[in-house]
Amino acid sequence: FIVNRLLVPVFIEAARMVEEGVATVEDIDKAMKLGAGFPMGPCELMDFTGVEITYHVGNIFYEYTKNPYFNPPYLLRKMVNAGYL
Repeated sequence: FIVNRLLVPVFIEAARMVEEGVATVEDIDKAMKLGAGFPMGPCELMDFTGVEITYHVGNIFYEYTKNPYFNPPYLLRKMVNAGYL
């Protein structure tokens, strides 16, 4: 439960940054490890916990709140549809 409530927004934002070309997966993970003290970067952790989990929980958050921040970026939908779970 804690992973979904606290980390899914971080995962969604990391995926959005990659999709928009703001930073690479490697740069985001490195920044969060060094700057925020995460043992794993958000992209690495999302890979570990399951991209489909982030996608589906993001959709649930979005449907509940109607906050566009929680709407999973297209990149996650593409990854789930392609089987990159």
